[in-house]
Amino acid sequence: MNYSKNKNWVESLLYLFQNLNKNKYSSTTMGILNELKTSRILSGNGTFIRLHPNPVTDHFHITGLEDTALLTVSDLHCRVMFTKRIIENEQISVSVLPRGVFIAKISTADFTIERKLEKKT
Repeated sequence: MNYSKNKNWVESLLYLFQNLNKNKYSSTTMGILNELKTSRILSGNGTFIRLHPNPVTDHFHITGLEDTALLTVSDLHCRVMFTKRIIENEQISVSVLPRGVFIAKISTADFTIERKLEKKT
């Protein structure tokens, strides 16, 4: 199973959890764990979208976009903190955000994904 080409993330997660109880992790399982650690997620069109660094202090970047996207950052009460049209690897400032946990929603014509975004001071 090649997890990086697998468009069905549920299968990837199932594979990961099935292998967690084994003493020796396969290279595929370690790859999936590394993908989850670096906030990379598979978009609907099969490309990896990465939000980094996370946690963030001043700004972050989103890589893996093929076109422009709409970024909406909301708090955990679903209040929109800011919305911005972004491009690949653009520096996104979080100076308007207080310290805490937020949801970053990235929308394109092909997919919409949400990711936890943590701001530290």
